Amino acid sequence: MDDKKIVFALDIGTRSVVGIVGALKDGHFNILDYEQEFHEKRAMRDGQIEDIDLVSRVANSVKRKLEQRTGQTFTKVSIAAAGRALRTAAASFSYDLIPNQPISSKIIQYMEYSAIEKAQEIFLSDSPEQESSLKDYYCVGYSVTDYLLDDYKIKNLEGQKGKKAVVDIIAAFLPASVLISLYAVTARCGLEVDNLTLEPIAAIHAVVPDDVRFLNIALVDIGGGTSDIAISRDGSVIAYDMVTIAGDEITEALMQHYLTNFATAERIKLMLSGDEPMEFKDILGNEISLTPDEAYEAVREPIHALAEAISQRILLINGSAPAAVFLVGGGSQIKGLCKIVADKLGMAANRVAVGVVNTENNLSLFSDSLYSPTFVTPIGIGIVSSLYRGCDFFAISVNGKRIMLFNHQTIKVLDALMFAGIKPSSLIGLTPPNLVYTLNGVKKTVKGTPGMPGELLVNGTPATIETEIKQGDEITATLAKNGTPPALTLRDAIGEFDLKAISMIKVNDMPINFHDVNTLDAREISYMDQLEVIIASEMEETDHQILGFQVPTASAGEVTTQNIDSAEPVTVEINKIHSHSIDQPTVSLLLADEPEEELPANQSAVVSEPENSIDNINSKAEITVTLNGSPVHLVQETNEPLILMHLLKYVDLDVANPRGELILKINGVDANYADPINNHDVAVIKWSEDM
Repeated sequence: MDDKKIVFALDIGTRSVVGIVGALKDGHFNILDYEQEFHEKRAMRDGQIEDIDLVSRVANSVKRKLEQRTGQTFTKVSIAAAGRALRTAAASFSYDLIPNQPISSKIIQYMEYSAIEKAQEIFLSDSPEQESSLKDYYCVGYSVTDYLLDDYKIKNLEGQKGKKAVVDIIAAFLPASVLISLYAVTARCGLEVDNLTLEPIAAIHAVVPDDVRFLNIALVDIGGGTSDIAISRDGSVIAYDMVTIAGDEITEALMQHYLTNFATAERIKLMLSGDEPMEFKDILGNEISLTPDEAYEAVREPIHALAEAISQRILLINGSAPAAVFLVGGGSQIKGLCKIVADKLGMAANRVAVGVVNTENNLSLFSDSLYSPTFVTPIGIGIVSSLYRGCDFFAISVNGKRIMLFNHQTIKVLDALMFAGIKPSSLIGLTPPNLVYTLNGVKKTVKGTPGMPGELLVNGTPATIETEIKQGDEITATLAKNGTPPALTLRDAIGEFDLKAISMIKVNDMPINFHDVNTLDAREISYMDQLEVIIASEMEETDHQILGFQVPTASAGEVTTQNIDSAEPVTVEINKIHSHSIDQPTVSLLLADEPEEELPANQSAVVSEPENSIDNINSKAEITVTLNGSPVHLVQETNEPLILMHLLKYVDLDVANPRGELILKINGVDANYADPINNHDVAVIKWSEDM
């Protein structure tokens, strides 16, 4: 059997720890083995673990026994939390669909996760005066109450098409102390929590199949410390609640009445439904013989109080008496409890019953011993884990804001940032491109201010978007600051020239009225502008040195001069050409003893310094890549290599409305944000549905 389908579940209860091993095969959940072990002492109270060490010892013993019998080694476990101090919040989330495109499981998952986030916000805002304490609550489970497609209810959205989809959910929240102690116990057993749910969620999955949930049914899981309630209607679980009265109140009443210890009182409670008498000694050493009827009379009042608390809570959250009530858990077997609950709800006695697992719900049991209300919750934990494999809820904080994540895969900082609405690109302080222009053919560069990169910390330690995170981590994201783009006025660009000596200024071959002072200050230079400044020259009055030759000012004709580096005579032909209204000599150099190159008529060889073209500049700090089919120019301002993340600024990713999975590729190969990019690379950053 595929080990990946093996489920190990622990029900860590107030009186005992129950472990079950099951396997999901072809949609059918099979229970393979189970083990129950009672706490040596009273280590839990009202669903809260008070002695982590004692509970860990019992849980570890259950684990080892099951490992020995099944031949498995368990490293992961599914657990459930009792509803101690349970709070709930309902929320709805709508999603605009792409026309004619079927709804995928990813979209449904995104909608449910978004609804959880809204439920958390509603939960915190409902009681602002208690906000400081409510921040210590965690989401431990949720149920979908309705799916709607174009305002019509529908059982399953997957594969459907329409304009708008809506999901309504109810989320359950528990104090952090409840979860921290549960996780501490599993950690001491060498187990990682694979799935966490709420006990009534687990129980209702084991007792009430999906099709039966169209009926208005209340399920009550009566444990030792809490009585947890789930209500179904119209095919969904619509409400969760709890009361803090449960089996321990009956035990404590017996302790007080008979002056005995907790363990003995537990034995008396178990005999209430039987026929056998019981003998024991009280704490004073007195011998006591007791019949079940006598014991029942001693606790009649607390039993009625338990039934009253359960009934009133059902009426409160359901609005009226339901069609039927199932009582499960060890406390459900208290003598006469079902009838008392029915009476208080005004229902027929046969409408309230002790519940057991429903094997018509794609479930099989290897032992008849499991047909007991005691094993409903642990079996339900296994069922929930097999149905929602890996959907472990855990809470983290991003910049002080608590958010819920779901442990369906390896969770990284990137996932938390996107769920918190922080774009990864906002962590990159981009340095704007240099302002490049030419002045009289010479390349000029003006730099802006460099960007300030953002910072990521996980629990105060530097991290990256690839850093894995876990339950309770605190992420601090300091957003980057982009650099200021360079700015240059025409006055600044020509600052090296004396304005009085300028006869003409051209920008991109267009003359500029530079005599207007405002023009010089208002005209901004743009990327690749070409500036031309023409000076009234006095060149004719001075000598010129060209390429090592002394050439006097002369008219057209020939002169013979001496090469500075050679004794050979050189014939220099001087012509005049008209350039920018200035007569400037052009020079042809003819070495002696070499044939003169024929030139076309009226043309002389012009000797001048080559123009420093931008195209001839090869700067390693600048690259061009193709992103999603369009060219993008990047400037590397530091020694750090350019990486794929630097391209996020040029992509409009709506993280609030993902369109499938995020595809990252470089030159056709799957990539991640930290992969380097080079000149002429072809990159893709797109949602899978846009490919």
